[in-house]
Amino acid sequence: MLAYMSSCAAYVVRHGQLCRPASRARAPFLAEGQTTEGKTTNPFLQPGVPKSQQPIMEVIALRRSPFFDWAELSEEGYWAKLRVVYILLMVLLALPISYQSYPILPGDLPQLLLTAHIGGGFALLAFVGRLRSGWSFVGSRLRSKEFYYEEKQRGFLSTKDRDTLARDQLVEQGEVAPVVARLDGSLLKVAASVVVAVVALNGITYLESRLALQELQGGEARRFESRLNDDLARRAQERALSKEQRGGEAKPQYCDSRYYKVLAGGNGQGGVGCN
Repeated sequence: MLAYMSSCAAYVVRHGQLCRPASRARAPFLAEGQTTEGKTTNPFLQPGVPKSQQPIMEVIALRRSPFFDWAELSEEGYWAKLRVVYILLMVLLALPISYQSYPILPGDLPQLLLTAHIGGGFALLAFVGRLRSGWSFVGSRLRSKEFYYEEKQRGFLSTKDRDTLARDQLVEQGEVAPVVARLDGSLLKVAASVVVAVVALNGITYLESRLALQELQGGEARRFESRLNDDLARRAQERALSKEQRGGEAKPQYCDSRYYKVLAGGNGQGGVGCN
């Protein structure tokens, strides 16, 4: 009986049709609303609860919603869909925004790609998180013995009978829980890639700052002076001028650091070009 209930539950979720637990030899699966011997067959619907708010029907509705069925595709198909979303986010959103901060190419290409990936990654996390919240919500509704519903502008709690609870939990374990696990795994992978990109971007920024302001050795270091790496200084200047041409404020990058402003000297130790 348990095996039949499991297969019947899976059929309901996959095909959006109700199946009849009795008289299996004759028409074991009945479309929703069909009747046998003058009686309506609704083995998965809780009496008195609107159909649209039945947990089993919410699973069917969620599966028919845009994007939510992606998580049920094969592993390769699922990640192929996510790659399409990621590329669209990068091209239409992340890269144009990142270009405003790193317009000097090809010198700024690593920073441009890393910042774009960080922005696109966060947007992709929000997208997958929305899928996860939807599947998690219907899963909790299936697992719970009681569930909330609204009717005639009032809220109620419905308690499932033993058979309905068993069937709903079978659907949750066999159909919903694997989907939630896959979404959790993809969230971790995308979040890890964003963290790696942030660390790499900070590393590049730090190395550039150390190369751009090479501290002198020996007696000259006591005078608290530095010299600029010509190539990195030129790129910083071009980046600032590009920002000024777009209506922003052009100033050296070291102006945001009190330490490097002192190293730059001039203007009362407030940094050359920072005032």
